[in-house]
Amino acid sequence: MAEIHEDEIAEPIVEIKEPILIKEPLSEVIVETDTALEFTIENLEALLIGYVGKKNNNNLSGLYSTMLKAIEGDTIKITVGAQVQFDMLDKDRPELQSFLRKRFDNETIFLSVIVDETVDTTSKTPYTPQEKLKAMKELRPDLNYLIEKFNLKIK
Repeated sequence: MAEIHEDEIAEPIVEIKEPILIKEPLSEVIVETDTALEFTIENLEALLIGYVGKKNNNNLSGLYSTMLKAIEGDTIKITVGAQVQFDMLDKDRPELQSFLRKRFDNETIFLSVIVDETVDTTSKTPYTPQEKLKAMKELRPDLNYLIEKFNLKIK
């Protein structure tokens, strides 16, 4: 069996460095950057998240996360499901439009808000224990079998 001496050990090929940790969400980084962003739906989504985070308004957060968004030319088309949502957005529209124009470096951006009560813009996230159980049963029908087999009582 051959012996290996210290002077025969090769230098490592890969150098391990410290991991890079991102301390801020991407949306905050995008909001803070000075360079103009490409006018895309992905950048719009990130900017809206950052905008709401800066305003620290839970009502706007819920509204911006559930509304339907589309870009056509220089127009951002936003569809909401109720007049109340329209009123909230319309009140915030001048500030939001100015913010988006600045971030996209495009003074011709216009927000078009449409109320369509037939569109379901509500969140599908289950919150209560009953809603969570119902969602789990829909995803995993065998869950009913386990509940019956182990005689579990769901309150």
